[in-house]
Amino acid sequence: MGLDHPGPRSRARGAEGQMRRRKSYQAAGFGTPNYMPPEQFLNATRCDARSDIYSFGVVMYQMASQGRLPFIPKPTTRHGLTRTPDMWREMHWLHTASTVPPLSSPLFPIIQRCLQKEQGQRYQSFRDLRLELENLYRSQGGEGEAPERPKEVEAWELYNKAFSLANLGHLEEAIQYYDRVLVLEPKNTDAWNNRGVCCKKLGRLQDALTCYENAIVSEHHNASAWANKGNLLQSQGLHAEALVCLNKAVDLDPSSESAWLNKAIVEDRLGLHREAIASFKRFIDLKPVQYVSHLDFARKRLSELQKKRPG
Repeated sequence: MGLDHPGPRSRARGAEGQMRRRKSYQAAGFGTPNYMPPEQFLNATRCDARSDIYSFGVVMYQMASQGRLPFIPKPTTRHGLTRTPDMWREMHWLHTASTVPPLSSPLFPIIQRCLQKEQGQRYQSFRDLRLELENLYRSQGGEGEAPERPKEVEAWELYNKAFSLANLGHLEEAIQYYDRVLVLEPKNTDAWNNRGVCCKKLGRLQDALTCYENAIVSEHHNASAWANKGNLLQSQGLHAEALVCLNKAVDLDPSSESAWLNKAIVEDRLGLHREAIASFKRFIDLKPVQYVSHLDFARKRLSELQKKRPG
């Protein structure tokens, strides 16, 4: 029942602070409906660069039409009353089945290809799309321009990509991105910690332990890394060693719900029932939202321990 504790969701650039994304959720899809490709409405894990090309096609349509969107749901009238459409459902239908309204613009054939319903019928990369746009630019009398040298990807961008891949269950890919982060920032404690979480889920326990230890070396006061190391040692039956780590974790972060629960479990298995009672109580008192499914277990075991040790 041990709980892993991942590091921060996002590492934004410098003083810009943590990146926040506003998303709308419906079933397995999420995003901004006006700009979403058909596949994103059903399963966001199917999205790739061709999905971004579709969204870029919507933006190009707006550029060529003085701001109009290609797909806009219309209100319906029934029994004399105007009804607001179900935005998600209507936009899903429009992106999936509706044709692109024509434009009198030389960009329109390129836009049409970007907005193909099937991913395989769109441009397969932004490189292909750029070449098409450059050819159009030259045909309209523009001069050829040397392509700009692509900027080097920064560590925070790679970290966010890795975190997203891990959340989607693509653990091996996430590890590869965390490795790229660590090439640029060898002491990035969050990257080490989250890489360890991925390795543990894949059953690579020694690799995970090394990651947690590297995270602790990089930042000795990282409560999450101490908690994850304790959880891993607990899963290997090394309860005494685990308790040392978990005690350190709750000392550093007294609000760590996962650390208190794991600490209670370890103390219970070591026969430290008085300490386990206190730790279970602390976990329950924190009213954990993320670990609400574990509350019943904690309450039940606490009740059993209190009966053994009344008062």
